[in-house]
Amino acid sequence: MVLANLLIGLLMIYTSSSNTIDEKDSLCKEYDSNNKISDNSLQNGCLENLHNNCEKNLKIAFFGDHIKSHNTPAYPLVQSLIATGHEIWYFGYIEDKVPIEKIGGKFFLYPDNKGIGHTSANMRQVTRNASGLFNIKILTGLAEIYAPWFIENFKNEKFDAVIYSFFGIWGNAISKFLNVKSICSNPSWLRKPEMVEITFTEGKDQQNSILKSFNDKYHTFYIPTDIITCWNADKVIVYSSQNLFQAALGSEMPNPDKFFFYNSRVPDPDSLSISKTLSQGSTIYCTLGTMFNWNEEFYTSSIKYLSKTDYKLIISAGGNKEIYDKLKTLYHFDNIEIHLFVNQTEILHNSAVFISHGGPSSFFETLFYRVPIIVVPQGGDQFAIAKAVEKFKIGVDLTKFKENLDEGISLAMKEIEANYGLYQKNIENVIRNYLVGKTTEEVTSDITDFILT
Repeated sequence: MVLANLLIGLLMIYTSSSNTIDEKDSLCKEYDSNNKISDNSLQNGCLENLHNNCEKNLKIAFFGDHIKSHNTPAYPLVQSLIATGHEIWYFGYIEDKVPIEKIGGKFFLYPDNKGIGHTSANMRQVTRNASGLFNIKILTGLAEIYAPWFIENFKNEKFDAVIYSFFGIWGNAISKFLNVKSICSNPSWLRKPEMVEITFTEGKDQQNSILKSFNDKYHTFYIPTDIITCWNADKVIVYSSQNLFQAALGSEMPNPDKFFFYNSRVPDPDSLSISKTLSQGSTIYCTLGTMFNWNEEFYTSSIKYLSKTDYKLIISAGGNKEIYDKLKTLYHFDNIEIHLFVNQTEILHNSAVFISHGGPSSFFETLFYRVPIIVVPQGGDQFAIAKAVEKFKIGVDLTKFKENLDEGISLAMKEIEANYGLYQKNIENVIRNYLVGKTTEEVTSDITDFILT
């Protein structure tokens, strides 16, 4: 009821330029029996004068989500949009405040979400290793807080477009209310919805029921896999070149017209001169990242094999205190370091092999630091990335060794030891042939043209 009242108030304000607010009140009060905004009220112009109507300088609402690593890839693009003359109003968690304000954006803190607080770190703890069903409940629950809050507090602002990080599904809902174009910022691996169906098998009927209720209320069209792929946004920003995704996906490549291919992940110039060798005393880096990082066997299998070698093993628990404490208690070897967190790029710069879950960042850091990768995918897009690792021959995919990681780690290390020079050449080939793409400035121009047309 509160939401309905907020929406009524919002719709009563927006009128066409040829009518007064009073003359348009009747149109903006058109609701159906379930207190939803009717299509007729939208089509009759209740929201039409929300647009900034500027020729070139745009006002864009950007909605971050609760996982910081989802938001940070977009920072350079936000900075470029601002430098071009556009106004960015960024809605997010406290971790985003300093970097966004530093590059000239206007930052607005999300309201407290049912006692969890204002930080993405707290939200990450709640959703860590969660099932698809649980995450959908979380995301729709957040949308029920953030969408009405935005509508109530920013109803007099005129935005030209909405950009939202892919778990920030309230951004898509708000774009429908504002009647503006939506762009989803998706840092995960590019996939069609049907390619990620396996991720959302648990509680599928419940997921669909939750999203149907959400869709009915907000006039969106979400199905579970849309959350991962951003398929229901007007356009999607993905963070590498079209050439890379085309080579990796082949016939499974979606229609490229749906995407802005933003080649933000490029090697640091200093890394281009890196030359790696695998020898006695070389460093092996092992981590499951910060999300799906509860697989204790992943760490123990690496420890069992590498503790008997002359290599140095560095493990990061990715902030998972429970796993970190257990590993620190159980294992004490002179050639093994166990950390709660590490500076990953610094470690990889000096590593010879990377044992990883295979997230998008891991894939690109493997390339940039010339480190062959052993991939043990845990969830999400990591299975698709593991296939790309095998296709480009830059590492070893251990998906088929899920039930016997001890054997898998042993075989993978021996394979890389025997063919280390070849893996180095394959990494060099991917960098030179597939990482060339559009610059920040070119994508900024493309986004501007899309919003204005």
